[in-house]
Amino acid sequence: MADDERDDEPRSRRGLLGLLRGIPDLVRRLIHDEIRSAREEIAARLRAAAVGLGLTAAGAVLLLFGIGQLVGAGAEALHLLLPRWLADLIVGGALAVVAAILLLLGVRLLRRGVPPVPAETLASVKDDVRAATGRGLAEHADDDADDR
Repeated sequence: MADDERDDEPRSRRGLLGLLRGIPDLVRRLIHDEIRSAREEIAARLRAAAVGLGLTAAGAVLLLFGIGQLVGAGAEALHLLLPRWLADLIVGGALAVVAAILLLLGVRLLRRGVPPVPAETLASVKDDVRAATGRGLAEHADDDADDR
């Protein structure tokens, strides 16, 4: 049995050395995965920003095409009841309100995606660093709540 114990010790040491040698590869893979996750998150945020930009542009184009038609028709209709200047003022004000609503909606959607910070990936990296330094996740639950 003494010979068996001697054989087990080098195996366990080789296992420990093998684990220690594997750490750089694990860290490399972890960093690679976090970078990929950050890229995916940034891409998703940029897609959302693109939708917001598209809505803003669509609102602006429709506003340009519709202004002439709406102002002319609305002013002519109101001119039957009111003086021309008042009819033009009412129609122009209504168009300005609709345009402002469309532009505000577009700007709000743009702000959701800009800047495209990968917040979820950054939180994951913080957790990885805490785990690697032995500080743990449960100890810093209050820190995460403060960060948000």
